Formats: sequence, C-alpha cells, structure tokens
Amino acid sequence: MKQIITILAVLLLSACGKQQKWNNLEEVSLSDLPCDTIWTIEDYRNFPSLQILNDSLLFVKNTMQQYSYQILNYQDKSAWSYCDTGDTDTIPLPRYPGLKATIDFYHYGSCSFKTLDIANGSITRTFTSLFHLKENTPSLGAMKLKENVYVGMAYNGSGLFKIYEHKDDYYWIYDYGRMPVKGGGVGEAFRAKYAGTMDGDGKYFVYGSYDFSYIALYKWSGKELQFQWERTLGKNNYEIKPNRISLKGGHTRGFEEVKLTKKHIYALNNVNSSVHSPLKNTITVLDRKGYIVARYKTHEPMYSLAVDQDEKYLFAVLLRKEGERSCIVRYNLAK
Repeated sequence: MKQIITILAVLLLSACGKQQKWNNLEEVSLSDLPCDTIWTIEDYRNFPSLQILNDSLLFVKNTMQQYSYQILNYQDKSAWSYCDTGDTDTIPLPRYPGLKATIDFYHYGSCSFKTLDIANGSITRTFTSLFHLKENTPSLGAMKLKENVYVGMAYNGSGLFKIYEHKDDYYWIYDYGRMPVKGGGVGEAFRAKYAGTMDGDGKYFVYGSYDFSYIALYKWSGKELQFQWERTLGKNNYEIKPNRISLKGGHTRGFEEVKLTKKHIYALNNVNSSVHSPLKNTITVLDRKGYIVARYKTHEPMYSLAVDQDEKYLFAVLLRKEGERSCIVRYNLAK
C-alpha cells in the first residue's frame, strides 16, 4: 500500500509540474525578433484587418472606409488600392495576373457577407444579404463556414452563436455554443458582453471573447458546431446583475483578435486590459488541444494580426498615439 501511495504521489507531482510549466511559460519579446515596417497608415483612426494572400501579398481591409481595400506586396513594399462602391461586380487587377485567392468577410454596414474572388487578373465580388432576418441578423461578429453557411452572434437566441444555412430560398437558423460566463443571461443586455473575435478554416471555428479571457474551439461537422474545448486564461472578477454583467477591478479582459493556423491559435490580448493583467499586450499561442505553447510580449499596442500557415511570419497593426501614424509590421518568428 505504501508503495502504491508513493507512486501516486510521484504521478501527481509530475502532473502538477506539467501544469506549472504552462503557467510559468517564458515570454518572448517581439522587440527581440527581426521586424520590418511594410506600410504606414495615414489615418491614425484606421485599424485595418489583415489577410495573407500568398508568400508576398497581404490583403488589407480598412475600417474607416468599409469599401476601401489594399493589396500590399510586403517584399517590395508596393501597394494597389481600390474602392468598390461602383456598380460593376468585376474589377480589373492587371498588376497580379497569376494571383488566386478568395476573401470572405461580413460587412456590418449592409448586414451582408461579401466574397471577393481573385483570379485571371480580376476581382469578382458577390454579396449575400442577411438584412431581412431582422432581429436574427448577426450584430456581434460573423464569418463564413462554407458556401451558403455562416456563423454569427445576434442579440437573441438560446446559444452563443447562430448558424445561418441558406437552402431552398430560405434561411434555416440554429442556435449553438456555450456562454463565456456561467450563469449569465442570454438577453440583449447580456449579449453585448459576449461580443468577440472569430476565425476558422472551414472545419474548425475558434471564438475569443472581448471582455473575458475566454477562448473556445468548435468543429464544424458539416451539419452542426461540435464543442471541442474552452479555456479561460486570466482572472474573472465580475458580478451578474438582473439585466447585465458588471466587470470589476482586477478582471482580465479578453482578446482583440484570434487567428487559426494549421497547428495553433494566436490570441491577441485586448489593449484595454487592466494595468495588472498578466495578459496585457501579449499574444498567447495555444495548440489545437488548448494548451499554451508560447507567449509573446508586444510592448506596443496592437490591433490586428495575420500569421502565415507555416508560422514563419506574424503581421500586425501597431497603434500609435493620436496624431501619429500607425503602421503594419512583419515579425520573423523563425529567428
């Protein structure tokens, strides 16, 4: 019996040691990695989203001008800009005749999904409007899972997410997903606190909360979202009131953006984190099972991320003070 107890003690110590390893993971400073500025943003209020197109091109979607886009060549630091407010659905792109890419995103102004198909030296755009769904229209974030299937967050429903499936000229809507707050309500007043950032690869879908250091991974089966795991990376300190959630001092706020690669999830902590938050101005890297494998210290506030599938480069928008120009930079993670 004594020998069995000793063995169990050793196993428990080993397990605790492994857990301690994740908790005390050494931070790597991004300022110590090779970095180059690939573009300067003229309007300091513009925090564009980024998407890597290939090994030399980056797609930039502006926030201040929702119909304005840029394709940046981060090798020679040149740019091609366009604005798609015209009536035509096909836009010439002679500078990149061999480029093939598909870009999907949700356009809040028109409550519609937009798809940009780039091929044969042109951009073809299509819209899928969800405006007619009224109270079920995604309002807290949305993304495309596959053709005619979307996932979003609305202000009502029994789950965190809604699946929108378009078939037979009708939208079938299903509720899925766990709430980031246990015991919190699902009404509109609570939903505002559940807003978050999303990313997916067609098979897996990751959600990160803005207000809570909460990340959850789901698998898209082709018919439904299947819960995989959830993690809370910081300290929760909030109070659930009859019609809202009140955040208190010392609470660790959540993530400005999450990005999914073949092997990992990159989570950029909200730049409005409390001063004492251990996640303030960090990028936490988790594997597909939810274990933390790396943590980068940013030092400068960031807004948007993009990571190539080989995880050699990390692109980010660095925020500057009011009146100063922000910029898009590239870090070499392989060094």
